[in-house]
Amino acid sequence: MQVRQQKIASFICDNSDNDDALVYIEKNAPLLQGFLLIFSHEMSQELIERCKDWKLCFSVSAECKLNQKNSLETPTKKKEVQDENSVAKKPNQQIFRNIRSGESLHSQGDLLIHGNINDGAFISTAGSLTVFGIIQGDINCEGEYLIFSICNRGKIIFQGVQVNEYIENDRLKIITKIDEKILVKELD
Repeated sequence: MQVRQQKIASFICDNSDNDDALVYIEKNAPLLQGFLLIFSHEMSQELIERCKDWKLCFSVSAECKLNQKNSLETPTKKKEVQDENSVAKKPNQQIFRNIRSGESLHSQGDLLIHGNINDGAFISTAGSLTVFGIIQGDINCEGEYLIFSICNRGKIIFQGVQVNEYIENDRLKIITKIDEKILVKELD
């Protein structure tokens, strides 16, 4: 038997049921290619088939206890009663450092990164994202906009669409989506 060590980026999918996992896979499949998905629950046949359709690497391990300290998810709070005119505000977060290879950061609100996103890092945000550094890792942004300047490599998914093909230069730009059309505007 030959054994070799290999550095693999993975996502641990726990505390969910198969329906939640299916929604997550359908929404993020292009970005998840090249990563190992580790499910902590038994996978339904439908979930297995969808992972195979997307050519995703996956495994089931209820005992997987890999380090998950890099999550930025905000703790759930008790729901507050709101009147019709109020708007639930998402938490905003700022990071003043480089995001290292192997880190996986998840934010429920807007995120501002004052540093580089290194190759092998993964950023996922439900809000808008602004990056004042070089992007070499993978990004999944579901917010209203994405602002960045330099992307040397890595996949950038904005509202479910891979936008790397829309990137023409290294100038500061904002990406938005209107009526299913991706718009890229350079910022001064």
